[in-house]
Amino acid sequence: GEFDFEASPRFTVGYVGCDGLAARARYRKYDHSTLSVDDDPISVDTYTIDLEVFQVLEVGSCTSVEISGGIRFNEFAMNRNALPIDRFHGFGGMLGIAAERQLNCNWSVYGRLREVILADDFFALQIGNSDENDGIRDVTEIALGARYQGCNWAFHAGYEWHLWSNYTRGTIANIDLETSDVGFSGFVIGAERAY
Repeated sequence: GEFDFEASPRFTVGYVGCDGLAARARYRKYDHSTLSVDDDPISVDTYTIDLEVFQVLEVGSCTSVEISGGIRFNEFAMNRNALPIDRFHGFGGMLGIAAERQLNCNWSVYGRLREVILADDFFALQIGNSDENDGIRDVTEIALGARYQGCNWAFHAGYEWHLWSNYTRGTIANIDLETSDVGFSGFVIGAERAY
């Protein structure tokens, strides 16, 4: 089955030093359900916690590039008929690059690519038995959007695509023979305040 557009809150706090080196922490939560192709209820409950350091580099009078790196913790759970199908929790490394281009004094456009590799325990309930083993999961995130900058605040809107590879490999979630990847995509709106 397919999930509808649903709210998925994300909160970020950060600090920028006088030399431009900065750090931030980010939390994102997704917890929603739908029906499978044979009308069984399926739910996905997941959250991520990111800790990153980043540096913004000015590459021209109107363009900046941000380089980031850090770690992510992820808990992922998928249920079918209120029974657990897949469970994954793990830590991993994260690298990102983003670019922003000023259009005028207030408006800019941005693009971002983030790659994450996670490793730890993966639990899958097969038809008739269960299996738990160490696993590697990789995540790709792409974002495009526009940003309006005020004095101490900003507003942005855009679209994001997230591909979480092999998150449901070999489970009865794929009884309809669809891919084992988990994908998230949707519109993003946000606001930020600087102190």
